[in-house]
Amino acid sequence: QGSLILRNEVLVLGLLTSIYLFVSRNLIISRMDKVPLTWRWLGLFMMTVSARPMKS
Repeated sequence: QGSLILRNEVLVLGLLTSIYLFVSRNLIISRMDKVPLTWRWLGLFMMTVSARPMKS
């Protein structure tokens, strides 16, 4: 069970990294689109926080 949790953690970390790179690239391309980006980050943060209790 521990290895499964570890694999999920790595998957989430990879996903966060790719999303961060994608978002930062989009931010550089179009800096006007700040509000939707903020909402997207808020949703991502909520997902991460909700995924935390399942780990412990």
